[in-house]
Amino acid sequence: MDQPGRPLKIKSLAVLNKKIKAYFDSCDPHWELEEDWVQAYDEDTKTYLEDKKGNPVYVKKMVKVKTKQLPYTITGLALALGIDRSTLLRYGDKELFYTSIKGAKLRCQQFTENALYAGNSTGPIFSLKNNYDWKDKSEVELSGDIKRDIKEEEVDAIIARAEARQSSKTDKA
Repeated sequence: MDQPGRPLKIKSLAVLNKKIKAYFDSCDPHWELEEDWVQAYDEDTKTYLEDKKGNPVYVKKMVKVKTKQLPYTITGLALALGIDRSTLLRYGDKELFYTSIKGAKLRCQQFTENALYAGNSTGPIFSLKNNYDWKDKSEVELSGDIKRDIKEEEVDAIIARAEARQSSKTDKA
């Protein structure tokens, strides 16, 4: 199953699984500290500070903010693993990594599929067709005579009857 080629950038299943988990964790909402300018507050007097002209005084402070959910994508997963998209897809063919890559791709696919129900479905449809082999299904209804394959013996019999008819016509003439 494995083919010779360039050495693998990710050499162990444990490293791969750790990087996959870190990618999904980074996409999920979580708390982060950000630097922000906030109005200065005096804890003793329980008032906001102002300068001599009555303007609010601002100070730089670290504040805790919750991140938004980022979409799970094949390209994002590849970047988190330090490889490109096509390499990620090839890693999925390696017996050692198959289950982990398959699970990660399914998680990305599920996220994209869920996005179909959230409104604009053009992007998710494009992704599902190009990353997960989804296809548009077309149904065609046929009417009229049903044709069937003719066996060689039947063809020979039809030709023989046609020749016999032709022969009988020439005999009458």
